[in-house]
Amino acid sequence: MLSYEEIVKIISDLNLWGREQEIGIERKDYLKTISEFSGAKEDAIVIVGIRRSGKTYLTKQFLKNISDKTKKEQTLYVNFEDPKLDPHLSLSLLDEIYSAYRTYINRNDFAWIVFDEIQNIPIWEKWVRLMQEKKENVKILLSGSSSKLLSAEFSSVLTGRYLKIEVFPISFKEFLYFNKVEFEKDYDILVKSEEIKRNLHKYLKYGGFPKVALEENENLKKEYLTGLTQSSI
Repeated sequence: MLSYEEIVKIISDLNLWGREQEIGIERKDYLKTISEFSGAKEDAIVIVGIRRSGKTYLTKQFLKNISDKTKKEQTLYVNFEDPKLDPHLSLSLLDEIYSAYRTYINRNDFAWIVFDEIQNIPIWEKWVRLMQEKKENVKILLSGSSSKLLSAEFSSVLTGRYLKIEVFPISFKEFLYFNKVEFEKDYDILVKSEEIKRNLHKYLKYGGFPKVALEENENLKKEYLTGLTQSSI
């Protein structure tokens, strides 16, 4: 079992209170939806989607926006694909992480908690349900792979206690934004028509996975896509 001190050291690198985080390009429409859902305090927010669709960056973008209005210490992010946590993946680890966070980082204030790749923790949904019943001073966001997260057991345990957001690879509108093609005036769509056509060709050829969209080297684009098709999504 990990000590609280060990837990804080392990998770600090991925938290805003541990160091500055790379949050990528904001996906504004999804962030708006998360912000709206966050008003339902007692409901967990479940973010699902295929691998590499941008769920991790999206949750970090949300936490960064929240921390700009409150305190960094009021956010907690844990990725359960962290190799340092791998030998300890069990339901009790959730209690240990939460207790370590409350002991060393944020003792009493409201907390925004993101558990990424939560499906790696067996029967995690029962822990979330208990937190809701205890009315802990937190808002819980969970993210993971669509194929693994939305199990029948999950649905039965948390029925009526969660709001789901499904994240997809970027749309063509987002693809243009990622590639710095923006429209400030109504006539920009005419002025930039050739640029739009070039980007449409790339979008149709390589798709909308964020990492692929941002990569300029075509060989690397193809390599990333090959890796995605060969892995389970």
